[in-house]
Amino acid sequence: MPKGYSRSAISTSEDPSAQTQTSKSKLTVMYCACSEFILVIDKPLHLLPQRQTDGAHIIRNAPGPDGQKKRVFKLNVVQQKPCIVERRNGLCERQYRLSCPRCTLLVGYTSNAPLTLHKLDQDAGARPAEFVYILRGALTETQGRVPRDAFVGEVGPGQGSAAVGA
Repeated sequence: MPKGYSRSAISTSEDPSAQTQTSKSKLTVMYCACSEFILVIDKPLHLLPQRQTDGAHIIRNAPGPDGQKKRVFKLNVVQQKPCIVERRNGLCERQYRLSCPRCTLLVGYTSNAPLTLHKLDQDAGARPAEFVYILRGALTETQGRVPRDAFVGEVGPGQGSAAVGA
């Protein structure tokens, strides 16, 4: 029997002069604690602004009024039904929650509109959410590891505010 031969060419862009401006910009890939791919974005989350109410990272989903650009990102999430959240200051906020498609962990939300709209809604003039909020500690850059800030602000065993026997 004749042997099968195949030809393949492998090319890389190791030469710095061969790189284009778009290939120099790096994308950051984020995973859920269950190792599911959730987010790819053009800027690391820790460099994005954070919301004062809950510390969530803010991703701009639409161009801003002052010429601010929309972030380049892709989310792999399941959109939940909207719910009402009462904040500490007594104000209420409607949240369209976003969860991991594998383990259903809450990873983010939008507050003024759903992330995606049906064709009929778009035809009626509705707009998707201007901002997407990614919860602090929900995602990690290393697949299979719990995020470093997942337990920030949590009280561990024996670390309560009042010590027993003190």
